[in-house]
Amino acid sequence: MEIKLKRKNRFIEEVVYDTIANTIKLPSSDLPHKSLGMYDIVDGIFLALYKSSKNTLSMVINAKNFPIDEYFSIKYYENPLNSMAFMQVQYKADQLSISYDVKNMHPVSSIYYSEIMEDVNFGLWLSNVLNSSERKEIFISGW
Repeated sequence: MEIKLKRKNRFIEEVVYDTIANTIKLPSSDLPHKSLGMYDIVDGIFLALYKSSKNTLSMVINAKNFPIDEYFSIKYYENPLNSMAFMQVQYKADQLSISYDVKNMHPVSSIYYSEIMEDVNFGLWLSNVLNSSERKEIFISGW
């Protein structure tokens, strides 16, 4: 199944993720127009969260697909000494860890608009959404 994903902080940028072939490509005009999730590229690592055809969530890390169910867990933490973020994803016995630099990720703030760290750090946002049943439901209902 091919699904369209929008880039989290740049909604005009889209990709198509093939859930069978685990490939990513640019969208073409013959694909469905509705996007089913969000993605970002963090230090060269493709991360995505999308709503599957079964109305459940799945996460992608560099073309590795993880269904979000009772066997899935995600942990996020930052080391303030070296400005590195760490994400650990586990699905059953399969475990994957990624790390990336967060020192240049700064929320924008002005008198008219304000961001929080989650707005600029996709890994933090993923962890916060996937560790909250309420936010998972909001994500599913929004797509």
